[in-house]
Amino acid sequence: MTPRRVVVTGLGLVTPLGVGTVATWTGLLEGRVATGPVRSFDAARYRVDRGAEIEDFRPGEHLRRLRPAAAGRASQLAAVAASLALADAGLEDESAADARVPRPERCGVAMGTTSGEPAEIERFDDAWVAGAAGDAEFVLRYPCHVIAQNVAREVGDFVLRRADGLFAYQLAVVVDDADQHITHVVRGEDLADNTPRQLLLQAALGLPAPRYLHTPLVRGADGEKLSKQHGAPALETSDPLKALQRAAEMLGLSPVPAQTQVTDALAHWVMAWRALYNPAP
Repeated sequence: MTPRRVVVTGLGLVTPLGVGTVATWTGLLEGRVATGPVRSFDAARYRVDRGAEIEDFRPGEHLRRLRPAAAGRASQLAAVAASLALADAGLEDESAADARVPRPERCGVAMGTTSGEPAEIERFDDAWVAGAAGDAEFVLRYPCHVIAQNVAREVGDFVLRRADGLFAYQLAVVVDDADQHITHVVRGEDLADNTPRQLLLQAALGLPAPRYLHTPLVRGADGEKLSKQHGAPALETSDPLKALQRAAEMLGLSPVPAQTQVTDALAHWVMAWRALYNPAP
């Protein structure tokens, strides 16, 4: 195997000894003890009640676009560490209005996960075990929902007005959502790469940004989503209940008798969904 050289040009440290390389290194030289009683949660029921916690952590001082409250703590720590590493490496674009903007041609991102957001998972599990409705916002605080896209580099200029004079989808959907005061958007994961472009347009037009959730798709045996574009057969509109029964089955919902009216079936599945996925406390 051919050996490869790896050069570390920047470090981003967020540790119990301090935030940043200087604070951490100073703490090491001074022999500072970073462990102590756990204060972030009640550790009385555990055999060990001491640990090394990161205190006095203020992510807003290091993040420009990611709203700290929208992400779990693990995501905040990772984002701040990455920001500090870029600054330490001197990879910012000095000609940019904001000196902390990295130069895209000199940067890359490698995403990795371990246990994700353990605090968020435990909070959700505790609520579920106690019989309370789980916090739906838990999903939005998970790391996969705060991964950024460099639109300029990965997409480039995108069309706002087509050659035939009509406004393109990206601009139309942004204006339409704002006009209807849409606050939450739930759609398929195949549209996830459109979201960064829409966020850019919302910011440029001074419009509020909805909360986005992208769900998995129903796919065929070939891995492609079921759609007309990939040859999926059209729904049999003469028997809509049959198609709805199959959709409900995919969602883990119980079937209804064959003679059920469509309106009654939909009402039944709404209640079943609520009982299965969002039970009342």
